[in-house]
Amino acid sequence: MKKQCGSIFKAFTVFAVFAGIFCVLLLVSITEAADKPFQHHKAKGGMPMCFQRLNNSINDLKVCNTNLDQTRTDLGSCNSDIDQARVDLGTCNAALSVCESNQVSCPEGTPVAKTGQTKSYAPGDDGDLQSGVALTTSRFIDNGDGTVTDNLTGLIWMKDAGSIKIGTWGNAVETCSTLANGSYGLWDGSYAGDWRLPNVRELYSLIDFGHYNYALPNGHLFINVMSNYWSSTTYGGNTSSAIYLNLINGFINYAGRSSTLYVLCVRNLL
Repeated sequence: MKKQCGSIFKAFTVFAVFAGIFCVLLLVSITEAADKPFQHHKAKGGMPMCFQRLNNSINDLKVCNTNLDQTRTDLGSCNSDIDQARVDLGTCNAALSVCESNQVSCPEGTPVAKTGQTKSYAPGDDGDLQSGVALTTSRFIDNGDGTVTDNLTGLIWMKDAGSIKIGTWGNAVETCSTLANGSYGLWDGSYAGDWRLPNVRELYSLIDFGHYNYALPNGHLFINVMSNYWSSTTYGGNTSSAIYLNLINGFINYAGRSSTLYVLCVRNLL
């Protein structure tokens, strides 16, 4: 009986030891689990999030590939445009070469008009050679508004060369600069500032050296032509004087600004 009770006691003791150890381990596990509840939860939700991020990356890669394909297409178009630009540049250079070649044979400067002299007095003189450019159309046109257009120079003149009476050089400059429609036989729609006193080259362009009294071209259309007309050009040898032109004989001379001469105003095309 004593032996049987001893065996039972030993078995119970061993069981108690194992039970104690199990309880300790269980307590430790529960404690650790209680300290890290969210880490355990995070471990459960991390895998779906990982898949979501992977899916997003795959979509981004698809967009990147699409953009890359479009870039390749744009690059192809750009190369085509560059090739066309090279072709156009070659065409332009060829046209430029032709233009430059044609210009080599063109005379430089503005052609000089014929003087109007047709009678020759010696071989090689002006009447013999008659150098210069001649108009193939009528030189002067009556505009029907008190003005005459010179097709040689493109200038427009007052038709009535005697409508503005003689005056000083200062009066001549002022009269032309204030000339306008409704005065001195003009109804051309012009305004003050459109007209001016001609410079000596403009005035001298009217002279025809084949004529005398008056030294004007055939068909000039001017009326009431007088003798000496002021130009707006100052005489370089005496700056208190200005140059004038005699329309009877075509002579150029100069006079003091206080002298009284005739006035013929001019303007460009409006």
